[in-house]
Amino acid sequence: MRINENDLAYLIDIADCVIGIEAFIKGIRLHEFEKDRMRKLAVERLLEITGQAANNISKET
Repeated sequence: MRINENDLAYLIDIADCVIGIEAFIKGIRLHEFEKDRMRKLAVERLLEITGQAANNISKET
């Protein structure tokens, strides 16, 4: 199966978001994360972007 360019772009966006989320949560404990509003909002936004990208990937892919 060949992935079209749009789907590939969405998959790259998802991978970038995952990398970003990992960077935001690396080395901190849950209670620290829960207290850090800015970090939580950043992770939440990356999850939103991930969801939007996933919704745009074609059914074939």
